[in-house]
Amino acid sequence: MSQGPALHYGQMYSLDRYSRARIEEYARIIKSYFPSGGAVLDIGCYTAELFEILPDAFKYTGIDFDDEAMRIAKAKGVCVHKLNFDQETLDIRDKFDAVILAEVLEHLKKPEVMLSQVKQLLKEGGIAVISLPNENTIYHRIMSLLGLGIDMCAFGEFKHLHLPTIRQSQNFLKKYFTILKKIYYINPAGRGSRIEKIGWLFSLIPDFIWHALANLFPGLFARGTIFVCAKDTP
Repeated sequence: MSQGPALHYGQMYSLDRYSRARIEEYARIIKSYFPSGGAVLDIGCYTAELFEILPDAFKYTGIDFDDEAMRIAKAKGVCVHKLNFDQETLDIRDKFDAVILAEVLEHLKKPEVMLSQVKQLLKEGGIAVISLPNENTIYHRIMSLLGLGIDMCAFGEFKHLHLPTIRQSQNFLKKYFTILKKIYYINPAGRGSRIEKIGWLFSLIPDFIWHALANLFPGLFARGTIFVCAKDTP
């Protein structure tokens, strides 16, 4: 859902291995639930990197609001729909085996409206893969104690409107879905944030150590959570 400078188009995932790892994780999740393929809807698809690593057996549809990102996705052969960002509505009627919401909900004025729409778009037996950031890491806590604020660009366009903890995200999603699985992700490099200047130093620590810390103390070290969700049983 990020609308960055033109330099970043098509480069976000090649330059940031942690963003790329999340995309690869989404693909692994989808393939594990639907090994024979299925219909996938990627809300906030950006330049449709997920499309490129999913097998041909999957029918992929993207949704975004960023015109340049949509142009790049369409050039890859992706069917892309425009998101009405102001109304946060999805003008789509198909049903899907998997719906992806990767770092989208925190940008929306009414995320509950989006989740209600996603629930209607899921086939029976389908899954929603929803990733949300953890805005209460040890880094965020230190920034707050120093009086620097959680977000370096408050009131900026397309910045986070919601700053949830992991527990808050989980409790919110449970109102709409059954959570099947949680996967904590890391981002010690902090690419695209103010931590990026020293992120290279944190990146010298092996990823397996960061993953261990994130799994042991997610509230402090997990940069966010990937929730695998299913529709509640009627």
